[in-house]
Amino acid sequence: VFLDSLAAQIAEGDRTGLDRLFTEEALDPPVIAWAPSAARLPVAPLPFLLDYWQSLPRLDDLPLARALDGLAMKPALGYLLLLEELEQGHDFLYRVYGTQVAARANMDLTGTRTSEIRSSRYVAPFFLAVYRAAMVRRQHVYTRHNPPPEVSAQTWDRLILPLVDDDGMVSRILVGNVAGAWRSTLDQRR
Repeated sequence: VFLDSLAAQIAEGDRTGLDRLFTEEALDPPVIAWAPSAARLPVAPLPFLLDYWQSLPRLDDLPLARALDGLAMKPALGYLLLLEELEQGHDFLYRVYGTQVAARANMDLTGTRTSEIRSSRYVAPFFLAVYRAAMVRRQHVYTRHNPPPEVSAQTWDRLILPLVDDDGMVSRILVGNVAGAWRSTLDQRR
């Protein structure tokens, strides 16, 4: 119920629950921007990835998941996550977890459900709620958030791109995920 409510709030542009989730962890609330242009995305390879996603064949409003071509995404490969929707969007399975992301997160989540992320109390709910909100709005979304202290990156910039199956249902989510500056060793021990 909490995640359903949080996802609905995010989809409607209401930040109340999301901001509370982060402030309870003494972290700055995340940045969320719906449907940004490539020019507004602050870090490479996110602009490239958005242009690629927008160029894919569509079924109505969203690109077809079956049209993804790994070779065509080469400039972004190490930064890509490919998630499979489970349980009508109540969970997601990481089918691909990019090597650059895994190195900076100090974990490889390939084959793991989003709900199984245990790095902190807020990470899984935040990810799940934003993925669900992207499904509901059927729109791409950019986020920037602070990860838990044990992660070597100070921030993560993410571009979340929903993809549909041949029936027009969101079945996959492609995510570009780029780590910010390194934390000092002292920061990671806290």
